[in-house]
Parts: sequence; C-alpha cells; structure tokens
Amino acid sequence: MKFTVQLLPRSLEDILAFASCWATEHQSLEQARAWSAAVKKQHESLQVMPERL
Repeated sequence: MKFTVQLLPRSLEDILAFASCWATEHQSLEQARAWSAAVKKQHESLQVMPERL
C-alpha cells in the first residue's frame, strides 16, 4: 500500500494507524516507532491549549 499526500493522516489515531501500516510494510518497527513518536510530538505541539493562553 502506498500513501500519497492526499491520504496523509489528520488525527493522532490516524497517525498511529499509518505508522503501524508503514512498519508492517517496511518491516522496521524501531524506525516506525521513532517516526511515530516524532510525528506525535509535532502533532501535540500544534495543538492550541487554552490554559496556556
């Protein structure tokens, strides 16, 4: 399965599912975990927290 720009994940659940599919295809779980953690951190940094305003 190939992913295109139009199919990029939008939610954190989608990101984790995307990482799981990517790991299965590439047989590189460690690399996928690192990628998933990096994307998750970036995703969280993009969230606007009202408490911090």
